[in-house]
Amino acid sequence: GRSAVMKKRLFANSLLVTVVALAGFLISFTGIMKMDAIADQRDFSLGRAKGPVEVYVFSDWFCPVCVKVEPVIEAAFPTLSQKAKVTFVDKAIHPESMNFVPYHLSFAAHEKEKYLQLRRVLFAVAGKTKNPTLADITTAIAPLKVTYKQLSFMEVTQQMGKSQALAGQFKVNATPTMVFFNTKTSKSKALVGGNEITAEGIAKALKSVE
Repeated sequence: GRSAVMKKRLFANSLLVTVVALAGFLISFTGIMKMDAIADQRDFSLGRAKGPVEVYVFSDWFCPVCVKVEPVIEAAFPTLSQKAKVTFVDKAIHPESMNFVPYHLSFAAHEKEKYLQLRRVLFAVAGKTKNPTLADITTAIAPLKVTYKQLSFMEVTQQMGKSQALAGQFKVNATPTMVFFNTKTSKSKALVGGNEITAEGIAKALKSVE
């Protein structure tokens, strides 16, 4: 008789724990859903918002060739941004590159006008340290009169997931890679490395998907 009572009590207790845990999960889940809604409204791309052509620039903050092709991409950017929606995507080949992702995403979301200059700054900081402190970043961006606005952990995680999905979609496994894609025709063209990512290469690739 006593063991049956104990079993009933144990069952009631475990049921209560489950219900409480479930309620907690649902509350946090609705919180996440709200955050998701906010994150989905945030735009991390630059250039032409509407139009079928999209350009994705996959890079890693510690990739020497990425640093080398950056001025080429900068020079092409005025044309690219007029004709396409341009998104700079983190493809972390070096694990330390992940330390720069929250800063990069914040600048892409909040500082579109100065974004290319801020990329230069992040590459410069990466040249000095693999694990930048907030002070390192704040000091480095101060001349551009930019304040770093922290994104939520949820948003950063969500964007990292999207970045991985994009790399999978376009079969990107090296940096730097530029992907030109037309959402209407599904035409796509990829440029990989310093030999392909040139002024001429970019111009041709853009024309091929237009």
